[in-house]
Amino acid sequence: MNTLVIGIGDEHRRDYAVGLTAVRELRTLHTQGIDFAESHGEATALVDLWADIPLAIIVTAGDTGETPGHIERIGPHDSALTGRGSPIGDAMALARSLDRMPQRLLVFRIQIRDGSPGEGLSAQVRLAAGEVISEIADLLVTQRWVRH
Repeated sequence: MNTLVIGIGDEHRRDYAVGLTAVRELRTLHTQGIDFAESHGEATALVDLWADIPLAIIVTAGDTGETPGHIERIGPHDSALTGRGSPIGDAMALARSLDRMPQRLLVFRIQIRDGSPGEGLSAQVRLAAGEVISEIADLLVTQRWVRH
């Protein structure tokens, strides 16, 4: 496997399901050399998933105070992943200590509007998810490292 796409989320907390929604849509591409996984974001589980992978792409939700639907594209050295007990930051710290980081890591974090219990994405997050899905699909098909 060359690439792993991980959707992180909770399908019972509205917009927090965006990572799961994205990976389920991307899974339909059936692209050779690409695997897909769903996670709740627990650090050791993430490390086990991405260890020794050339490229790991994560789609997750966040509540960073940005406008709902705002998309952050974050690399492994970005301070946005390491602050305030970030699950991905915790997983990265553990992976570095165990020498189990993926060769490349790209995180798409989408700002939520509604994190309440229930199902279904808000309109803003659904629109952002479509943009992220398209961008990742392009990356998977072309195997380019996309930077914005």
